[in-house]
Amino acid sequence: VSTLQALGLDALNLPGEYHVASAAGTRHSAQAGVATSSNHAQLAPGSAETRNAAPGPPAWQASHSAVQDSHGVLPSSSGAPLPDWAADLPYEVWRGVALWLDLASLRSFMLTCRACLLALKPTAEFHQEWHAMWYWPDAIMEERELLGHSWGISHIAMSADGRCMVSSDRGGVLRAWDLHTGDSGTALVGSNAVAVAAVVLTPCGQYAVSRGWEDDLRVWDLHQGLCTSVLRGHSGWVRSVAMSPDGAFVVSASEDRTLRVWGLPEGGCTSTLTGHSDYVMAVAVDPSAQLAVSGSNDNTLRVWKLESGECAHLLTGHSNAVNCVVITPDGQYAVSGAADETLRVWDLQTGHCTAVFQQAVQGRGHIHTQLAVTPDGWHVLSRGLSNLEVWDLYTGALTTLAGHSQRVWGMAATPCGRYAVTCSRDTTLRVWQLLEPWNCVAVLRGHGQEVYCMAISRGGRYVVSGSHDGTLRVWDLAKRMRLS
Repeated sequence: VSTLQALGLDALNLPGEYHVASAAGTRHSAQAGVATSSNHAQLAPGSAETRNAAPGPPAWQASHSAVQDSHGVLPSSSGAPLPDWAADLPYEVWRGVALWLDLASLRSFMLTCRACLLALKPTAEFHQEWHAMWYWPDAIMEERELLGHSWGISHIAMSADGRCMVSSDRGGVLRAWDLHTGDSGTALVGSNAVAVAAVVLTPCGQYAVSRGWEDDLRVWDLHQGLCTSVLRGHSGWVRSVAMSPDGAFVVSASEDRTLRVWGLPEGGCTSTLTGHSDYVMAVAVDPSAQLAVSGSNDNTLRVWKLESGECAHLLTGHSNAVNCVVITPDGQYAVSGAADETLRVWDLQTGHCTAVFQQAVQGRGHIHTQLAVTPDGWHVLSRGLSNLEVWDLYTGALTTLAGHSQRVWGMAATPCGRYAVTCSRDTTLRVWQLLEPWNCVAVLRGHGQEVYCMAISRGGRYVVSGSHDGTLRVWDLAKRMRLS
């Protein structure tokens, strides 16, 4: 309020109610352009009395004694007095809260400006000028090679905070890495006797769940570097595993035609979901952790209510095995990929198929085995034989990004949704721009053999890749794009 009045904007209608407490115990509030003193005398907006009135320091700047003198009348945003414990808080606490709010507001303002500018001028040259403004800030890491595995890397998983990473190899060994300190990697004791196919991490980064080419899953405590439990119950190989957004449970899909829900970190099976008549190949959990969607070789998908274990919807339409499924960030739709060379979009509330995506030319044996949705929910990524396919979820338009000379093994989108990264058998990674002119903006070279897997940091600035040469590499996308 003080700043607005100093700028001559005291007549601006302010939403809500803002209160400050002065050392004398007076109170000023501004609501809908009206300033009111402690004696309830109303001052017209823009009047001389309003401009000359001293509003007093903000609440977090008032000294402890001043707050005590006001008899605990320091009000909250709703106008009610704060409790005694809040009035007794020292000045440093209120200052820290205000600083945090200022930083949050600044970040929101910058993201809003960026979105507006991109909408006004969505060109490659303009967007490259803004490529360093990522969705979340990443701690600065150095480009380097990570050594420790003696077999080819099979999977990479990164924690939500971007600090911890777990890599697995075809020899059954897992290693935990601290990307910020450059820790050389700690081998997890009790590693699998078979090759590890995939790893998922809890959001906090403390626990990991791995699946191999076997019936069991394993839970790892990354802080202790130990396997805390083995999840037994499936009678067929586990084909897919999905972590809940809160890290409270995982859902596994198996060749025994069932899905199982496992609580973490104890690892007990809380429910078994039955209904499919063939191998269950894929599973995904929605952002609310209330629903799971599974895809099977019986050509169908099922939507499950995780709390009750009931099947909410049976999704039919594919004419061949369903290999992969993803859920949009808003939790409203699921996208499935099948061996019938089509993608289908499903409404999870009604169970209806809302769109079918397929290439103009069929019969080329293009089987969808991996999908990814951009965090903004605009596009679905699908890997082709040697290219990246980008589908617009709203129009169904297909954009094919070609550049790799051999098969694409992995893909992911940056958190801002403007870039995608692919890794290939041709030993390179490529960074693609998901807007006009839809081109490759960087090629990452350094591995000696095919690059099989990759992961993107929380902020989208760094990519970690794993190769069949047994090495991992950390890439700084901002630096690489500037060089390109």
